Amino acid sequence: MIKPNLINMTKEKEQIYIKIHPKTNRYQYLWLKYVHGFNPKTHCAHCLIGNYSQIIPYRKIPANTILEGFMNEVSYNFVGYLCGVSNRYEDNLHIAFKYSKGGIVEHETKLVKVTINNAIQLPITPIMEETGKGKEFTNCRNYQFAYNYYGAKYLKHQTKLEI
Repeated sequence: MIKPNLINMTKEKEQIYIKIHPKTNRYQYLWLKYVHGFNPKTHCAHCLIGNYSQIIPYRKIPANTILEGFMNEVSYNFVGYLCGVSNRYEDNLHIAFKYSKGGIVEHETKLVKVTINNAIQLPITPIMEETGKGKEFTNCRNYQFAYNYYGAKYLKHQTKLEI
């Protein structure tokens, strides 16, 4: 009789598990990142300091492909960031999340269905104050998230902030 490895099962129950189901081919870029800091000198994916997950391969993802896995590829504390870029700004996908045992993030549109277990969603809110940056920064939702989550005070010093 084979006994299950209870240690590994317990560890998996305490990890973030993500399932992404793109329903169309409209995402030109689709990526998932382990974020641990903010670089206010740049925008888009590069302002989010961290490693890309291998759960989403670096290529165009065909419609109806299921991408899923445990977010256990790094050993540092992180905030997860899922981004999908389409040809329409309003259809772009942006989900920031962090670990929360038992939490579930669910997001579904005509383009994608996402379920993230053991997580809570973090807000991505517009930047309301003057930053001295152009619209390419302040309209970028990656930048909006990092600016609001890690702190606008670091913008003044133009330094990277890491948790």
